[in-house]
Amino acid sequence: MYDETDENRLNWVHHPGCHGEIGALFRNALDPALSYEEHVEYWGQLRDLMRSAMTGRVVARRGGDATVIRDLILELRPILETQRAPFGRKIRQLRLYYGEPEVLANALLALRLATKAASDEGFDEQDEDIEIAIQRAHDWQAGR
Repeated sequence: MYDETDENRLNWVHHPGCHGEIGALFRNALDPALSYEEHVEYWGQLRDLMRSAMTGRVVARRGGDATVIRDLILELRPILETQRAPFGRKIRQLRLYYGEPEVLANALLALRLATKAASDEGFDEQDEDIEIAIQRAHDWQAGR
């Protein structure tokens, strides 16, 4: 069983931009295309995945909880219990991009929280979010 006092436990550090994005999700303001219920469910799912990442229980593989991107950052993917598009609305998916900087012992660095269309249309949005996350990682490293 995991001990909360375990010295191997990781802690989250937030890039300032991502800190604001996480706050926006909490306040139901990250993406106006998400319903209140989707915001609430995504918040709970994200919180649980972030806790799992802190204890090393995230599976980083295709189809798992996370994916490694360009051997540089990871993508956490909360998934809604029911994926439905009421009234013709398109489904949006939530992604948290983060890193594990070697220069910051026992820490995970949250870089970008964003949504994307749950279709081929979302690939361009996702690519843009990945670029923002990578740029934030480089900026964070340069500011150390």
